Amino acid sequence: MKKILIPFLLLLCWSIQAQAYSYSAAGKEPVLEAWVKISKALSEQQPSIASDALGELRDELVELESEEDLPLVWPLQAALNNRSLSQAGEVFNTLFLIQIRWRLGWAREQLDDYQVAKVHVAKSKLYLDMLMNDADLSGSKFSPDRRQSINRAMQACFEALGSPGLFGSGQQPASLPAFDQATDLLIQQLTQP
Repeated sequence: MKKILIPFLLLLCWSIQAQAYSYSAAGKEPVLEAWVKISKALSEQQPSIASDALGELRDELVELESEEDLPLVWPLQAALNNRSLSQAGEVFNTLFLIQIRWRLGWAREQLDDYQVAKVHVAKSKLYLDMLMNDADLSGSKFSPDRRQSINRAMQACFEALGSPGLFGSGQQPASLPAFDQATDLLIQQLTQP
């Protein structure tokens, strides 16, 4: 009985630990996925696919419009009607900035839970990477110095989370002032003209 129970417990512990470190397990990213579909569809002159992607995103956009008091659905619909990738990119620039700001805000609220906070910061970095590296978004407007500043600010967000250590050894507490400072710098760098 012991021979069966011990491997089972080890397997159970390993799977729980693996789950805790899996950022993809947190779910899908509808805004990110919609941008990929819409930008590809508009680039390939397939407006029906772009419209379908907007339909899948509509509920999310309506909620974001309400929360942010910004028009999002009709500007994106107009971009699709005009088959304009640049107009769609402008709407998604706004959406990505909202997602980054929200994720960092959620991380701030959960700063005492390292794993949860780190997932939110990592998700914000997904949006940041797409925003900075896609020429149809803001990718072309960032100078090398500004990119470096943005990347340093994002790294500072991660560092401000502290470290849980290993079995308590090497543990570092999160720093709310450092997190706020890094977040403010990041948002400032992203929103300046």
